[in-house]
Amino acid sequence: QFQFEQPTVDDALRAAACGVTAYALLGGRPTSLTPSHLASVGAFGRRRASLAASRNYATDAQRKQLASLGRRFGCHTCGVRSSVQWIADHQPPQKIAALRDARWWKRLPFLGAPTAQRFYPQCAP
Repeated sequence: QFQFEQPTVDDALRAAACGVTAYALLGGRPTSLTPSHLASVGAFGRRRASLAASRNYATDAQRKQLASLGRRFGCHTCGVRSSVQWIADHQPPQKIAALRDARWWKRLPFLGAPTAQRFYPQCAP
């Protein structure tokens, strides 16, 4: 009759190390494990799947390009690729960028560059 042995701490550490290594080798990123915060790029966001943004809304051409990026790379927040409609999501959001730009050191020379924003594809509910 076969009897199972109680796993030791060494067994658990070895299994954890193998799991983390496999996750990394398969392209996993640590940020993909945590929920996305609305004030930052989502867990599925990739810079190559975004466009440079200004403080204005996206143009029609940018929206079309973001829809193509959304179908290819998915929503930056939830990862879905099958959305019928895509939204150009400013990252960081407009309000956060404005608050950052209002800080006193932003008025100093060489530190006064406005907060850079990018558009990421966001699925519409």
